[in-house]
Amino acid sequence: MTYGYLDTVIDRIPGMKGIRLNELPAFIRITNPKYVMLNFAINEAENSHSASAIVLSTIDVSEHHVLEALAPMCMEITDLTKEEVERLVSELMAGEKGKEIKRKAMEWKKLAEEATSPTGSSYNNYYDKVVAKVLLSKLQ
Repeated sequence: MTYGYLDTVIDRIPGMKGIRLNELPAFIRITNPKYVMLNFAINEAENSHSASAIVLSTIDVSEHHVLEALAPMCMEITDLTKEEVERLVSELMAGEKGKEIKRKAMEWKKLAEEATSPTGSSYNNYYDKVVAKVLLSKLQ
């Protein structure tokens, strides 16, 4: 990309008047169709049509114009009360859903620790692909 190109104003995103290309997530600017995050975002956008709900965590004061632009697109915007948030947090912290989420998180933590240990797949792939093939090949 040429110098200054990322300062280009994008005028096609409802509710985001004046946003520049460099203010968008990096994967939006990717030109490689095989880029993992780009494909993940495309798949999630396609899957969102079958979702029962989509939760957007925002700060209304700073993103009110974005929420107003999204509202006409058949979205229901619900203001949660303090009591509703407390109930949901309590369910996540002490309820069955929370226990299941914690169990899964601990399972993923264990898998991540195994993968990144000196005998794990991520560690070995990193060494094989980055260190051996890229860094050490430059020394030869």
